[in-house]
Amino acid sequence: MKLRKIIAVAMALTDAEKNAADVNKDGNIYSKDASTVLQYYAYTSTGGKDTIEVYLGYETASV
Repeated sequence: MKLRKIIAVAMALTDAEKNAADVNKDGNIYSKDASTVLQYYAYTSTGGKDTIEVYLGYETASV
C-alpha cells in the first residue's frame, strides 16, 4: 500500500477508531501500536486471561 493511501485511510478514521488504534495512547498511530496488539495476541494465545486494558496497565485486574 502506498504511503499516500495509508495516510488517506488514517485520516478517514472516526475519533473512536483513532482512539482504539492508538493502543499506547501517545497520540499517534504507528507500527508500535500494531506490535503491541500482536504481543497481546501472543499473550492470549498462550493462555493469558487479562483484558488488553489490564495487560497494558490502564486498568487493574479484578479478582
